Amino acid sequence: LSSCIAPSCQYFYLEANVGAAATFGYASYLVYKIGGGFDYTDTTVALGLYGATIASGLVALPLLRTKKAKW
Repeated sequence: LSSCIAPSCQYFYLEANVGAAATFGYASYLVYKIGGGFDYTDTTVALGLYGATIASGLVALPLLRTKKAKW
């Protein structure tokens, strides 16, 4: 695995990302279920922050793929 870089081991990283996303998705479901849905402010804020994190990640993906991105 030490010699495994992203282009040559793309399926390994794909499986790792899917596993992480599934874990976070299940955790957000538990927050919604146990936290009482959107009736409570704490649950609403937690799920809102989670949604904002997912949205920013989805927006960042195309930006990171462009070769003109200068950070």
